[in-house]
This record gives sequence, C-alpha cells and structure tokens, in this order.
Amino acid sequence: MSSYVAMKSNPFLRRASAIALQLIQSLRYRCTYQSIYVGRRSIRFIDNGDLEHVIRCDHGRQVSCPVEGNQSFDCGQRVSVEIDLKSSPRKAVLFIDGVQQKNYVIGIPKKIRVFAFVQQKGSSFHVTEFERLAYSSARIDTNSVAWKWGKDWKQN
Repeated sequence: MSSYVAMKSNPFLRRASAIALQLIQSLRYRCTYQSIYVGRRSIRFIDNGDLEHVIRCDHGRQVSCPVEGNQSFDCGQRVSVEIDLKSSPRKAVLFIDGVQQKNYVIGIPKKIRVFAFVQQKGSSFHVTEFERLAYSSARIDTNSVAWKWGKDWKQN
C-alpha cells in the first residue's frame, strides 16, 4: 500500500499576476517537497533547502539538477511559493515562514500545475492559502540567484 499523500492544482494555472500557495506540514518524519511541473519537467523545493529541476527521464528514472542555498524547512513551518505568470521572465519564488529564499526559478511555462506531496506514513499537510495576488511580494536583490527553467543547472 502506498503512503503517498498528494495535492495538485487542476486545471492548469495561467494568466495570473501572482499566485501564492501556502502549505503547513505536520509530519512525524521528514517532509518531501512541493513542485511546479508541466509534463515531464518540474522544479522541486526540497525540505533540505535544495532546489531541484527535473529536466528529463533516463530509463524510467528522473534526472535532476539540484542547487543548494535555500533554508531547510521542518515540520510545522509555513512553506509557500509565489508564482508570477505576468512578469518577464515568469518566475517562481519560495518563502519559508514568510522569508523569501535565495534561489528562485525564471522562465517557467505559461501554463503550470502545482503539486505537493508527502510520503512517510502518518505525515500530512494542510493548504492554508491558495490565492491570486494583485502583484508578487518577491523582491529580487543582489543576493538572489535565478535559475532558468529547461536548462541544466550547474552550481559553482
């Protein structure tokens, strides 16, 4: 029996100035991730702070390009992602307990789905907000690092 618990947006999200999805995990074990995906490509915000980009499948296995630098998150923390589909380039920015994270993704597709899941027995998450925003609250500064959707990511 599978212990996966999942949530995905349906239908595809599109044409929004910004969308905020906020989750609170209540878990006995480690949290997994929330993803933004289209088809076989996705970006994932992992609980250890890594940002991953799955760009292809190789013999049934996902090939990902992880980058480090975001804060790790634990059970009970508020994890949210703002997706700005009106900006140029379109972007997805992660927040942990309201604090914007360093690594974010640009060039995301015009239509996306948001997916979140946990896989440990006894784990759960709650969607506390899913709203359209008039504008994104993300502030890109000199410490921010943009990673391009669809590219192999290499971290120095």
